[in-house]
Amino acid sequence: MKEGLRHKSKGSAIVENAFVLPFFLLVVFAVLTFGWMAFERASVDNQIEQIVNHLPDNYTTARPADVIRTAVLEDSLLDPSCLTISDAVVKQTSVAKVIDMDPIAKNLGGESSRKGATDLNVKATVTYKLKPLIPWVDELIAVDYVRTFNQALAIEREFEIS
Repeated sequence: MKEGLRHKSKGSAIVENAFVLPFFLLVVFAVLTFGWMAFERASVDNQIEQIVNHLPDNYTTARPADVIRTAVLEDSLLDPSCLTISDAVVKQTSVAKVIDMDPIAKNLGGESSRKGATDLNVKATVTYKLKPLIPWVDELIAVDYVRTFNQALAIEREFEIS
């Protein structure tokens, strides 16, 4: 009699797993998907906060939208096809201020360097489409993350003087 019960319990374990496994996988993929979307949003925020470190050298001559796009995508895992920049302005608000970094070295006949600072005003509206990891879920939970920023920046660069 015990063997008959044992045989039936093996079948019930398979049925229980068949009911539980889809829900378990759904929860696992939901956590991964929303975690990835949160990571993308944090990456966009971080790139915008650190935009001064990623401005290309041609920020005064290039189109402002291209400058900001390059700066946001620099050193990030963001998908360029999901990024849209609008209302972009990169405006130089003051001329370079030159500060002599080491006047003592210059007086002793050594090399001296100068540091130049330029004040910029950078503003734009960044739209990034947060996409889930699973492509067929894209229509259900894809979200556009829009962030408008206006930053006053001071860009400092060192250069040799001769």
